[in-house]
Amino acid sequence: MVSVTQLARTYKQPYGGYLPVRTFTKKQFDDGIELSTNENILPQLVGLAVDYLTRLCQNQSFETAFFISLRGIDNYKAITNQSVDPSMMEINGLDDKSIINACRLASFDVWYRNLAAARTFKDPKLI
Repeated sequence: MVSVTQLARTYKQPYGGYLPVRTFTKKQFDDGIELSTNENILPQLVGLAVDYLTRLCQNQSFETAFFISLRGIDNYKAITNQSVDPSMMEINGLDDKSIINACRLASFDVWYRNLAAARTFKDPKLI
């Protein structure tokens, strides 16, 4: 499975690109909030969590929105014989606790998508 970025790189664009840069207007936003310089979550994991939370906010069921993560938990349990903290499933919107739990839950995707890499991945319960 490849990412959208990897797939896009396989196609040649015409000179100047499909959408020339000169047609865009640059607009910079600054809310004055400085983000931490010591991030502790992989950007890919945050991306998955955002994707799944977006699906949930668009009225998909929890099981549908987090389908891959839930299948990953099944694999994790079967392979490691370890249980998963059920409080990780408490996602009730976009509050801080729900976002943290969505990131924790998304960390189980690797147990469904790539079992070989899953064994070297950081323990999902500690994220």
